[in-house]
Amino acid sequence: MRLNNINVRGRKLLTTEVKNRFVLLCVRWYCRYQLSYRNLSEMMRERGLEVHHSTIYKWVQRYAPEINNRIRPYLKMSGTSYRVDEMYIRVGCRCKYLYRVVDKEGQTIYM
Repeated sequence: MRLNNINVRGRKLLTTEVKNRFVLLCVRWYCRYQLSYRNLSEMMRERGLEVHHSTIYKWVQRYAPEINNRIRPYLKMSGTSYRVDEMYIRVGCRCKYLYRVVDKEGQTIYM
């Protein structure tokens, strides 16, 4: 895939590291925040980077599955079963409820 159609304030980017960072940023924002390709193109233009929306589409089609495959082993997947555990604790002079969510193995699920 050719990445030579990225311009920053009228100049071509020279380093592939900078290109890769912008590609990853666009793909990550598209997948995480459900932005349209045109919105992403406009956001990049506001930052001085001119990228056509069809180029961002090509990046997402190419790199999103690869990012998904690389990040999947590091995601902590909880079981389908969980319980809400509540305690009555004393904080200073006042009593408060403390809630936490526990999966079927007893691990606390942080949200």
